[in-house]
This record gives sequence, structure tokens and C-alpha cells, in this order.
Amino acid sequence: ADVVTELDAELPPVPVRPGEFNQVVLNLVVNAAQAIAAGRHEGDGRGTITVRTACRGGFAEVSVTDTGCGIAPELQA
Repeated sequence: ADVVTELDAELPPVPVRPGEFNQVVLNLVVNAAQAIAAGRHEGDGRGTITVRTACRGGFAEVSVTDTGCGIAPELQA
């Protein structure tokens, strides 16, 4: 998969526990890669994982999105 970053240049430093934070982001990226791999049989190509940061309402927001197959409707509930 291709990884794209859209990082908010205006986001101030955020206090985190680095090891735990890194593990959460890693888990999200691995999950995204697995979703893309699962969708490849449908001809989706390489796929894209996008990591974004933003400041929303005084809070830091990190999001990881992908172009993978998504969650089957019967599992969404």
C-alpha cells in the first residue's frame, strides 16, 4: 500500500506515552494494510493508507483511513 500523511503543521506538541501511542498507530496501520490486502482479490490495486492529524476543539485528532474492503455488513453491528 502507499502511505500518505496529511499532518497539521499548526498542531502544538501533544503529551503522550510514546510507546503506547506508537503501538496504537502501528495497530491501525497494520489493520488498514490487512483490509487493503483482503480487497486485492477484487482488483483494488495497491491501495492507500492515509494518516492525518488535526486540532479540533482544543484536542489533537489522529485518523488512519484506508481504501480497503471495509467491514462486512453482517459484522458492522
